[in-house]
Amino acid sequence: MCTLRNFPNQIEHCIEWGRDQFNTLFCSRVQDATEFLKGPDAFVAQSRQNNTSAGVRTQLNDINELVGLKLTGDVARVVKEARDIFNSNYDHSIRDLKSLFPDNHVDSSGNPFWSGPKRAPQPVVFDSSDDTHLDFVWTCANLIFANIGMAALTREEAKNAADALPAASYVAKLIAVETPEEAKEREAAGLPAPKSTANESDDDEPVITSLLAGLSIST
Repeated sequence: MCTLRNFPNQIEHCIEWGRDQFNTLFCSRVQDATEFLKGPDAFVAQSRQNNTSAGVRTQLNDINELVGLKLTGDVARVVKEARDIFNSNYDHSIRDLKSLFPDNHVDSSGNPFWSGPKRAPQPVVFDSSDDTHLDFVWTCANLIFANIGMAALTREEAKNAADALPAASYVAKLIAVETPEEAKEREAAGLPAPKSTANESDDDEPVITSLLAGLSIST
């Protein structure tokens, strides 16, 4: 999994990563939102059985975001969500990774870290004049629209909406990343995977309470 998330070097890695992203964004959170709306108490109880408090918080946050998009029907908000997904995957997460492993980073043996199958990625800043960037945000937004039952945008409408949004700001996150070699050593020793602090804190429960209160009002 660490190879797929942080150090993909084969087309198969990228395909599998893309499938996981698609499932998370356009299938799992929609199913979670549907199940939550059917029975909030039962959903939360089941989520607590299967996840840490940070995992419950993430699930509820995703549900809250999707419900909010549905209730407001705000086109600009949906396009912003699509652009945020672009930024998260291709800009901000890359910056987080490179803060741990800059281009000149060396391993414990003094060898260049970015060598062999590990190739240094570079962050990509969203630019609506780049066809690939715009196509990503356009199709991503339309998938979200399909999820919440709204009409799709044309490519030009998506570009206009994206151009009208303020520039996205980068906020550094503290992340825990292990190399494939470190993962093999850890697994051989029977140790648990390191946990990122990006979405975890001692204050998960108050946030969960707040999210549930907001969802109760919304629904």
